[in-house]
Amino acid sequence: MESKILSDISTLEFLQKINLESVFLAIAAMLFTGLVSFALTPFARVLGFKIGAVDIPDNKRHFHRRPTPRCGGVAIFTAFFLGVLIFYRPLTMETIGLLLGTFCIMLLGLWDDTVQLKPLVKLLGQLFCAGIPIVCGITIDSFTIFGHQITLSPVVSVLVTLFWIVFLTNAVNLIDGLDGLACGVSAVSSVSLLICSLICAQLTGERSMPMIVAILASACIGFLPSNMSPAKIFMGDSGALSLGFVLSTLSVIGLFKIDAVYSFFIPFIIFALPLFDTAHSFIRRILHRQSPFAADRKHIHHRLLDFGFKQQEVVIFLLSFSSILGISAILFSLGKYVSALIIAATAIILLGLMFIIFRHKKVGEFLQIQREESVEDSKEESVKEEKKQED
Repeated sequence: MESKILSDISTLEFLQKINLESVFLAIAAMLFTGLVSFALTPFARVLGFKIGAVDIPDNKRHFHRRPTPRCGGVAIFTAFFLGVLIFYRPLTMETIGLLLGTFCIMLLGLWDDTVQLKPLVKLLGQLFCAGIPIVCGITIDSFTIFGHQITLSPVVSVLVTLFWIVFLTNAVNLIDGLDGLACGVSAVSSVSLLICSLICAQLTGERSMPMIVAILASACIGFLPSNMSPAKIFMGDSGALSLGFVLSTLSVIGLFKIDAVYSFFIPFIIFALPLFDTAHSFIRRILHRQSPFAADRKHIHHRLLDFGFKQQEVVIFLLSFSSILGISAILFSLGKYVSALIIAATAIILLGLMFIIFRHKKVGEFLQIQREESVEDSKEESVKEEKKQED
């Protein structure tokens, strides 16, 4: 049979196929990338102040207390770029297209962080960047759904790939609204994508993607300590656009083309949180006769804040939600479809129940009081820290 089912791969057989040399190389690549990302973050912070890429608090959509640089994507991209160049071999046209496209979209994001580009200019720039990996051969030529392989014509293949890369790139950018959220979700998605790609590599023979995904996950993890609340630096569009771009492109290389029964659903499960939030935001704005690119304060993380949760609580909850969906995607990759659906459905039901319960007025008021108290406590702590620094 040409079509193999992932569930036929036993755990023992999977472990036997792992090359120990490749494992050690991957660990070295992850350590190197994570440390470089961590080390470069302070320099990116200084760069942000130098070029004027600074986010000013406004108590509406920006909840930090002090002006904060927003070009952390420079550190993430540099670490990722060096990690791939040093540890990944051979450098294929697909890899070159991925790196070149990521570099271009990082520059586009950095430009936007500095001068605030118009949405149309930004979209045209994203389309250009997405075209680079497509020209280098990264396209969704076919995918398998319910056991049937669907082959796309060259024109449709290019259009579908272009839409997927641009949409997921913007999806990651739009959830970058709280300290550590977008970077954390990207790290979780990268780990899920890494495990799925290792499993799927047994079918496709595609050995390149796991290494690149591991490097990406490490670049995110190295940046997270400086990005968690209270953040010393933000990723900015240079980081969020870069991460979304790499994740979307890698998913095209390693997941859409798998000849498995339900391979089509795996990337949608992994990226369900940013995809749903973006689709919901676009539809809501269009229905209200607004530009789909108009900024507002009605994303999932904003709603949870309005219920009275603290910033850290919202981030932890959404990262947990994304992790649960990642586990579901891994089970899908292993062919455990029923278990995967149960876990995914449980996560979605819990999120829905949370919105229903905490929309209740009394619960919301109670949480709001708690939030105000925590804000006052944090203000007192920051004042004490400032006095200590002055002394």
